[in-house]
Amino acid sequence: MLAHELHLALQETARALPVGPVHPEDLLRRGRTLRRRRQRLRGSAAGLALSVLAVTGYAATTDSTLLGWRPTNAQVAAPLPPVDASPEDVVRAYVAALNAVDTDAVRALSTPEKFQRDERAEGSWLRKSPRITKLQLGPTRPESGEGTSAAGLRFVVFITAEFDLGRHDAATESGGPTVWGYLLGRNSTAERWLVVDEGV
Repeated sequence: MLAHELHLALQETARALPVGPVHPEDLLRRGRTLRRRRQRLRGSAAGLALSVLAVTGYAATTDSTLLGWRPTNAQVAAPLPPVDASPEDVVRAYVAALNAVDTDAVRALSTPEKFQRDERAEGSWLRKSPRITKLQLGPTRPESGEGTSAAGLRFVVFITAEFDLGRHDAATESGGPTVWGYLLGRNSTAERWLVVDEGV
């Protein structure tokens, strides 16, 4: 709207310019008209600049991270735990990576087989972009790994967990706590614990 008004004002200014011989009083009158047009142009230009600044400021202050959630295509770097981190710290970092939609961090904290399964699975949390809150970890117990996805790994543990599960694109929280479990494994104490499997 402001740009259109500027265009019209410029056209009116051009039409107001004298053509051919004119009387001095007529020239003065037209000069006053031009000054008024210039004042209108300056006012319209200032209004347009303020409108642009207002829109830009609104876009900046309504960033989704300030609203407490991220869109499903967000990419936010999640910090990785050190190699000697405990299984519990690995689970916390893994959940933080899911919440941040940080696929690289999820890959780094998962076994290659698990990550490939999750990439292919239609209902995978890599696709659903969960919002996990109020994470509480239960006891960590050693497992043999036999008959599970951790078969063949030297060291295997299972950690129970409870959390509230929502979605980044959902308007409401989940209906209640979700009981979950994480299976982690590694072959050497020099390796980081990796998430092998998870589920109810």
